[in-house]
Amino acid sequence: MLTRDGVIIKLKRRCHGTQQVAVAKAFNVSPAYLSDVMVGRRDPGPKILAGLGLERVVRYRPIK
Repeated sequence: MLTRDGVIIKLKRRCHGTQQVAVAKAFNVSPAYLSDVMVGRRDPGPKILAGLGLERVVRYRPIK
């Protein structure tokens, strides 16, 4: 299981050495949205998660 921060790290690794515009185009999202996700202003949506081979899973647990 990855945290939100783990997803951002994975996204940054995917973008390393590549223009963000090219990654945004490959994921079918805007470069501005991709940038917002990379700096933590927005959550990664389904297109970015799919591009990284991930899916969002919500978990609940009892309060201790």
